[in-house]
Amino acid sequence: MKTDEMINIVLDVGNTRAKLGVFFANKLIKISNKVDRFSIDQLLGEYPKANIIYSSVGQFDQALFHELKKRAHYLVELKSSTSVPFINKYHSPQTLGVDRVAGVCGAQQLFSGRPVLVIDAGSCVTYDLIDAHKVYHGGGISPGWKMRLKAMHEFTAKLPDLAAEVPSDILGKNTVECMQSGAFYGLLSEMREIISHYHTKFNNLQVIMCGGDASVFQSHLGNLNNFVEPDLVLIGLNAILHHNVKEKN
Repeated sequence: MKTDEMINIVLDVGNTRAKLGVFFANKLIKISNKVDRFSIDQLLGEYPKANIIYSSVGQFDQALFHELKKRAHYLVELKSSTSVPFINKYHSPQTLGVDRVAGVCGAQQLFSGRPVLVIDAGSCVTYDLIDAHKVYHGGGISPGWKMRLKAMHEFTAKLPDLAAEVPSDILGKNTVECMQSGAFYGLLSEMREIISHYHTKFNNLQVIMCGGDASVFQSHLGNLNNFVEPDLVLIGLNAILHHNVKEKN
């Protein structure tokens, strides 16, 4: 591909996994779970004039940061001071997770002119609402599926440490089944109630889910106008990068 000026590379480094995407003219053309110096070196060799944005919820590899800064055509770090294409009504924007910011930007990109509730079902479950007028209002944070099971083990003397499994029935007949039921159906019921609440507040609401556990819960939620977009954060990062490149020019 010769039109390197139109290439955007987006890097998403989360709590437990990392992901990168390559966009050409707003189309996601490549995805990889390898975010290291070797992979980035190869990618920048292929796209030497790329614009790059990176988002990290923890410490970002400083050696990799200096490599990006040296070789990127234009580099953006997503942080609380980064310009974004929406109005942020969050009362403490400096504490708002960058993954949540990218998620609502992705939602806005996909459903411009509609209110969207973003549910990110990962280590924690986050709920974020952006309205039809590009105003972000906030949402909620709740323990994720695996975290609920881990907490039951860590904060009691005898409950076992379990992997997350979908129970065959809501009615548990032993301790393991009861823990699995409580963790899964408790979170599922929470999602249903929160989605229902937002539907009463915002007409024509769209629900988008992302995160490692999104598909499992979405398949049990029924007809609540929701779907899974596994690349939502990447789409949002690309939208933020476009916004900043446009402002720069």
